[in-house]
Amino acid sequence: MTDEPKVFTLLREYDESKFKLRALEEELNKECAAYGRDVLGLWGFSPSHLRQRLHALGLMEEKNNGG
Repeated sequence: MTDEPKVFTLLREYDESKFKLRALEEELNKECAAYGRDVLGLWGFSPSHLRQRLHALGLMEEKNNGG
């Protein structure tokens, strides 16, 4: 039996990471909507709204997103 090429392992890890990221995004969206509705009295509050709010309050530093 031979070892599988590293590319196979990387692809499998990539797929698992994408699945985990999607689950995290869904949970974050749900929590942001609940926070916006319950705490701020806003409907349709999203992670991007939360990020903007935290930047405006000085609670989150800006980071370059890979650019």
